[in-house]
Amino acid sequence: MSNDKYTLFKNYMHNELGITRDDIKRWTKEAVTNVAEAHVKHHLNTEYLRDKIIKHSVQNGYNGFSSDIKRSISDAIVNKLNITIDK
Repeated sequence: MSNDKYTLFKNYMHNELGITRDDIKRWTKEAVTNVAEAHVKHHLNTEYLRDKIIKHSVQNGYNGFSSDIKRSISDAIVNKLNITIDK
């Protein structure tokens, strides 16, 4: 019985709605890409990850990072430090 419902639904999607298997694959790929990009952007903006990148960069040097990343890391370090200079 379950297989009959699947066949009916599949035929309805294909015949009545004109949805093909390739359409579903394309929509799924687009949806997964969008969700993955949003997830990565969210986690790259978290303080935990930023602190982890800073710690790694300080311990291992700045080699391999672009100048924008170096500047961001430097700014984040400066914002975390409380430096006072006495005369």
